[in-house]
Amino acid sequence: MREGSGNGGFPVSGGPSPSRLVYLLAYGVASLIAVAAGCWTAYKTGARASLWVANVVAWFVGFAVAVPLSAVSFRRYWKFSLLCAVVLMAATLVGPGPSGVHRWIGMGSFHFNAAQLLLPIAVVMLGVAPPDSAVITGALAAICLTLALQPDRSQAGAMTAAVAVLAATRWRASPRWLIHLGISLIAFLASDLRPDSLAPVPHVEGIIGLAASVNRFAATVMVCAVVVASMWPASVRHGTPGRPRAGAGYALAAYLCVSLLFGLLAAFPIPLAGLSISPIIGYWLAAGALLAVNSTVRRDGSRPDHRDEGKRAQPDASNRRSNRAERTGSS
Repeated sequence: MREGSGNGGFPVSGGPSPSRLVYLLAYGVASLIAVAAGCWTAYKTGARASLWVANVVAWFVGFAVAVPLSAVSFRRYWKFSLLCAVVLMAATLVGPGPSGVHRWIGMGSFHFNAAQLLLPIAVVMLGVAPPDSAVITGALAAICLTLALQPDRSQAGAMTAAVAVLAATRWRASPRWLIHLGISLIAFLASDLRPDSLAPVPHVEGIIGLAASVNRFAATVMVCAVVVASMWPASVRHGTPGRPRAGAGYALAAYLCVSLLFGLLAAFPIPLAGLSISPIIGYWLAAGALLAVNSTVRRDGSRPDHRDEGKRAQPDASNRRSNRAERTGSS
């Protein structure tokens, strides 16, 4: 596969294929139902239009970015992606936060929850990276330290769940993943020791309760849609739709499901349905990246047969040995 031509040197894997678009649309339908249910609830309960319209705009922006993102090759840029997550997460600690809580980064008139925006795609990058890379240890330690200092118990718990899934699938390739799991567990326990002093916002943390007060069926649809969207990454596995990256899909599903679980059991944001644009965009970015790392498509639309790579490598090695023997004999 030739990379970089016609795209400013940025590697692509052949453009969004129909199979990838189908998988993206499957996630898109579930997430759109969740977003629409949250917006409908906000409208019915008197929230300002500017609040819930922002969620709709964020959904379309995320979709518009995820489609081309699903065609990008992250094999050479996973370090850069993790570095961006580390730097932007650390930026939340600069300056005073409301009630001593540091979770947001400001961009103009918008304030993004850095963890909900960046950690989903960071989880995918952790699943793409070589299992024994020291870069993973450094990036994960920095992210977990930031989560403990913010503090953000829900995101620290979700990150721990994702790392646990990756550790279960990769520790034999690199025992270093047991250290990674320990780092994430320590960060979660540290964040749990610091109480969250922020009062819950009805249209963010309490959106399900508001929906139930208006229409119980709408609340049920909302929860089901968020659950389906959160479990969707687990369907992108072993050869679906390309080269297998099962660990990344299962890890992302664990992260999303635990994030939702914290929102259901405590006063934490309900992703997708609550009035917050950060998880809407962040989940779309992760969806596009997950399909990108699970797909390898040539520019002519064909897929390489990775089963033959080892067979082709063996004669190449034997040819190199014979060439060295000939050069030795001639000398």
